[in-house]
Amino acid sequence: MAEQQQELFSTVDRTGTNSLKWARYPPGTIPMWVADMDLAVPSAISEAVQQRAKHPVFGYTVFPFSLKRAICDWAQRRHNWHVEPQWLSFAPGVVPAFNVAIHALTQPGDKVAVLVPLYYPMCWAVSENGRRLLRSPLIERQVPSGNVGETMLSYEIDFVDLEKKLADPKCRLLLLSSPHNPTGRVWRRQELEALAALCAKYNITVVSDEIHWDLVLPHTDHAHIPFASLSRDAAMRTLTCTAPSKTFNISGLGFSYLVAENPTILAKWNAMASQVGIFPGPPFGMVATEAAYTQCAPWVDQLRQHIQGNFDVVCAALRAAGLWDLVRPARSEAMFLMWLDCRQLVASRQLKALCDRRDMTVTDPDHNEGYLAGWLAEAARVGMSDGCEFGVQGEGFLRMNLGCARETVVEAMRCIVEALTKPVAPK
Repeated sequence: MAEQQQELFSTVDRTGTNSLKWARYPPGTIPMWVADMDLAVPSAISEAVQQRAKHPVFGYTVFPFSLKRAICDWAQRRHNWHVEPQWLSFAPGVVPAFNVAIHALTQPGDKVAVLVPLYYPMCWAVSENGRRLLRSPLIERQVPSGNVGETMLSYEIDFVDLEKKLADPKCRLLLLSSPHNPTGRVWRRQELEALAALCAKYNITVVSDEIHWDLVLPHTDHAHIPFASLSRDAAMRTLTCTAPSKTFNISGLGFSYLVAENPTILAKWNAMASQVGIFPGPPFGMVATEAAYTQCAPWVDQLRQHIQGNFDVVCAALRAAGLWDLVRPARSEAMFLMWLDCRQLVASRQLKALCDRRDMTVTDPDHNEGYLAGWLAEAARVGMSDGCEFGVQGEGFLRMNLGCARETVVEAMRCIVEALTKPVAPK
């Protein structure tokens, strides 16, 4: 099985594809930042797109019933969630979807609650659209890593603080990330039910970004639970935004979808989408999604195993180099994105000495991606997302994209360990 995964998820050369991921850094840097994978899509998806491309007209395309049925069946099989075709609508991406939702379901000046640190476009969707953010910081906990005497960071919802935010008379909406980006947390049923109870108590609408729902890691004992599946009340106050894009590495095909059992919520979203010019969906994104959901479930299970193996490689490399206390992984339960706690590294004399010898600074404002990621890209030639992009609670963290071949992770960790441990001669 391991050999099959290595062959299935081998290195893909993206030269000449205008890849955003590979365009950010100079040649020689391993890009491990934005959330797309350097892995080939399943062959069934490629074949479906190629078959559609044989027809010479690529015009406006309706949302076919066969695709709606495939989405409903996927939700039932993979997430034990009953969805009806009439609850669905199309969006060109999850980020446009929740931006439209902010406009459709709130008014200028309203407040929106979020759990931070958080995927930054979710915060932008609130602040850039004339609404006000209510940030509820997650609680940090140290949990056993599985190795004797060793801990990893995990996160919990601060329900006392969150209730204060939701009780604000101007708060109209909770913008939820589930599984949580960037921490990788899979919310437990008890936590989601407590969230649902608070939203019912204060009459809060929920927009739930569940784009990473298919990628719960094999070591995790808990399944992803769609927020809208909790109860009738939760279903009637929730707009779920999700997509096949992260699961199957097809973000460039521009297809995502909304689920809302409440016809009023769905009608409001559709009306606003029409106002801002969201047209019928892309033909290639639609055929790719239908192929993915009807033919590629075994590939997803192999992908989850592969990602788990990549996480294990990172942890093993940090332990072997004696760097665990300086660069400590959070306990990732989902996604191909690893959240790394580097606050002890930032505070250590070791990093300052390394920077001094390289005539660098860890507080260089010229690095747009953040000082820590900027330092890493220059010193180790590995480009990650800086935690400061996810809010003040992310300062001193890095987010590492492990959606790549195993050998890429091994090489990246070799570079990182060398940068942190190998003496550098003064200039």
